[in-house]
Amino acid sequence: MQKAQQAKKVIGTVTSTATGRQEFKVAKHTLEKNSKAGTTMEITLALSDASDTVIEILSTEGLPAEYEPGRPIIWINNFGIRSKNTNAYKDQDYTVYLPPHPEGHGTFIYMLNGTLYTDRKPALDSNGRLAVTLSWGDPPIGWTKP
Repeated sequence: MQKAQQAKKVIGTVTSTATGRQEFKVAKHTLEKNSKAGTTMEITLALSDASDTVIEILSTEGLPAEYEPGRPIIWINNFGIRSKNTNAYKDQDYTVYLPPHPEGHGTFIYMLNGTLYTDRKPALDSNGRLAVTLSWGDPPIGWTKP
């Protein structure tokens, strides 16, 4: 696994105005560097308790270009879930609804504390959306070759 410094440049925010379960659209945005696709992809985050929440849209600049030689990464998005009151990243379970891999298949990848992981397997939910459950406040997420 490759170690890297995670980008923390905030390029936008989405703020919760409700309590209880809420879904957030995290828009795609133009990348500064490091993506064959040129832009990230829109995702939806579903939080069971959205009170006291700010979703940050973070830069993907500086994230690794490959998982390992011959396995490039297509970064889907980079976001952070923060507390409005404490400004700390919130580690809580939430669901990420993902766009499909551009080539129709791939391995889901995320980065936590500078280490890349491929241990989470997205699956179709009851509405036919590709979903994965995470619990960390600021993971960049993407696709790599299987």
